Parts: sequence; C-alpha cells; structure tokens
Amino acid sequence: MEVFHQLPPPSKSLDGEYLGELLDSGSDLSNLLAYTGFYNPEITGFWIGKGFRAEEKWGYNLFMVNQVLTRKYKMIVSFNESVWDDNPSFVLDYRGQDHVLGYAHMRDEVREIRPGMFLGIGTWGWSTEMQRQPAPFILRGPKNPAASENFKEENGITFREFS
Repeated sequence: MEVFHQLPPPSKSLDGEYLGELLDSGSDLSNLLAYTGFYNPEITGFWIGKGFRAEEKWGYNLFMVNQVLTRKYKMIVSFNESVWDDNPSFVLDYRGQDHVLGYAHMRDEVREIRPGMFLGIGTWGWSTEMQRQPAPFILRGPKNPAASENFKEENGITFREFS
C-alpha cells in the first residue's frame, strides 16, 4: 500500500484493453480467495485483464473461458477520491451491477506507475472490515481497442455477452 499512496492517478481515463496480473496481497486468505475467484476454470475462467470505454465511462473484465476470450462483469469508471488516502484515483465500481462482482460490492482503484503500467487495488465485501483488505493487481496497456457493449463479434472472434 505504501507504493500506491505515492502514485498519481492516471493522466487520463484508461481506454482499450489492458493485460492484468494479480499480485500477492500479503494475506494467505485474501490470496486464496482472489486466485479461487479469478484463476478458476470451473467458476470464472482465467482472468487476463480489463477493458475500458473511456467516453462511455464503463469497463469490463477479460477472462479466458474454455479457450474463448470472454468479456464480462461490467463496471462504471470515474475519477474519484480514494478510500485509502483521499487522493484522486481512477475508480472501477461494480456496485449496483447485476452480476457476482456487483453483489460482492467490488470496487477497484487504479493509479499510474508509468505510462502504460498501472497499479490497482481491489476491494470487496459487505462490511467495512472486509473492504479494507487490499487485493493488488497490475494493468499493462492498452494492448487492444475496447470492445463494443454487445460483444457479438469483433475481429472474427465471437464473444459472450455480459454476465
């Protein structure tokens, strides 16, 4: 968290698709929950990153499910005050969305390490105590343009709709 506190928000809204990687949270239980939920072929598939449509102020997660790139778990994005230190962050808010991450009250904050590399801190839970357990991740990119909302077919690849 020390590094996160020192970083500025991204210089502009993230736009496009970014490769992601979960980092060690420092808690065995938090790591187990994160890896069970985001690297599990039986539940979600394998998390590979996030996508953002800056002008529309929303984004989604990228998963590989049965060798199919799947975009799901829509979020609303904005620049807002951090719950960690009251400084500005690029906020990814899943709350209010009709999917498992929305029900879990997930909220991520992103700050810029350098151009094209970002540190994110994810939180989830129904209590303040649960929401104070940081789940760090890295985003690199953008690697591709963002997908359209319906994800029917783009560049010859068929995608599933939001779930």
